[in-house]
Amino acid sequence: EVESEKYKIQEKVYSLERKVKEKENIIKELEEKLKQSIARIDSNKQKTTSVKTARNINTTTPKAVVVTREPSFSSRPISAKTTKSPIFSRTSTPLKPNLKPVLSNEAKNNTNKTEKM
Repeated sequence: EVESEKYKIQEKVYSLERKVKEKENIIKELEEKLKQSIARIDSNKQKTTSVKTARNINTTTPKAVVVTREPSFSSRPISAKTTKSPIFSRTSTPLKPNLKPVLSNEAKNNTNKTEKM
């Protein structure tokens, strides 16, 4: 009887030792994964910091630049599809302004001389 009890106890001890070794291996694996995760998080923190710096630099630049230009009379008329203004329609023709060429003083003097002759 004592031998059988002793054998049962030894069996339990061996099985418990095996379980302890398995748990130790699991703990080692988890510690390794934790180290890798910490390293990954640290590398992501560095990237995030640089992105934040870039964003701060961008806030000093203008968000949008408004560009205005004089209308070109040589271009096609704007169709009613693109504008809501009642001034423009599909049948309207582009307005032709009565523009006279602007001459410099020298050119004006030359034209006056030719007219006098």
